[in-house]
Amino acid sequence: MPDRQNVLFLLSDEHNHRFLSARDQKEGGETSTRKIATPVSLADLFPTICGLTEKPLGEDLDGLDLSPAIWGESVPALEDRPGVISESLSPRWGEGAEFRMIRSDRYKYIAFRGCDDLAFDIVNDPGQQTNLVENTTGEIADQLEDLHQEVMHDFNFDQAESRRKSQTAELNRNYPKRVKLETPNQIVLGDGRMVETDTPIYKPRVISNELS
Repeated sequence: MPDRQNVLFLLSDEHNHRFLSARDQKEGGETSTRKIATPVSLADLFPTICGLTEKPLGEDLDGLDLSPAIWGESVPALEDRPGVISESLSPRWGEGAEFRMIRSDRYKYIAFRGCDDLAFDIVNDPGQQTNLVENTTGEIADQLEDLHQEVMHDFNFDQAESRRKSQTAELNRNYPKRVKLETPNQIVLGDGRMVETDTPIYKPRVISNELS
């Protein structure tokens, strides 16, 4: 490995919006492992790399530079951030199922385009079985409303859908599809074949309707 005295290893997961590990080997040593309890986002990855490599940050980035936390320093912007946001703005589960989600250290709030909103206490209800939107009052209701306002700040589902359709049409004009895709995800096998990966979910082969 070239220049082993200045190597950065980053490990993250895909869906839970967190860094699993960030280790820097510099001048023959390594940083110690540190755990950040505050939720972070994959959007923080690029700004953090810029911070670790002492590169200037671009403008209008959604993420934060978390490099100070790796060295044991505080990141005030992280502590002040209401939560991390994830979204799915294509109607892959049917029209109206498009959503934006914000997660704080305790609550998750999901705002849908055409369905009832959901909210969960992910500390006391990690299985997310009780929707807090339905019967919550008082301080918790106020916190959930703050999350709702934050996740919908300067955002409009109808505008996002109009922009998605326009961009999709432009892509289809510029890059015509050579194959017809049936599900949202595909993979290319080692022998060069492209196959659908979600067929068992969207077009399952029913084995039995009588399991009892």
